[in-house]
Amino acid sequence: HHSRCSNSVCNPSGNNVPALRYWLRSVREGCYMITSYAAQHVGSTLWHNARLSSSLPQALASHLDVMEDRHLRILLRHGLTPLMTHCPVAARPAWLLPILSSMLPLMHGRLSSRWGQVAAAAAAAAAGAGSGQQQQQQQQQQLSDEVVGE
Repeated sequence: HHSRCSNSVCNPSGNNVPALRYWLRSVREGCYMITSYAAQHVGSTLWHNARLSSSLPQALASHLDVMEDRHLRILLRHGLTPLMTHCPVAARPAWLLPILSSMLPLMHGRLSSRWGQVAAAAAAAAAGAGSGQQQQQQQQQQLSDEVVGE
């Protein structure tokens, strides 16, 4: 066993919620890493495999609406970017359209929402007066930093 593994950490079947989260994160990130490696090194065998092209893009695009921003960021960086970078032009409709048709509207909605929050915080800060104005500006800056940090 790895030093991080104990029965409660490596066996996600128990009631240990942190262990289950760690296990799920490890599986998700491992799958993205395998996808990235395949996109970079497997070549035409990957891109012309009908079973993979009909299932992997749909799997990557599933449940995006309930993913936290931090998980979407990992998917973009380690799953989608390698596919887009290495996918041959002829294979792009099968591989990229299922992902992008789900991802792009979702990302537009999330970005619009987050910038709306920043704009609302800025407006509230501008409307504030006296000692409360500095506190509101700090809150607006903190919100802006959080949005940019996502």
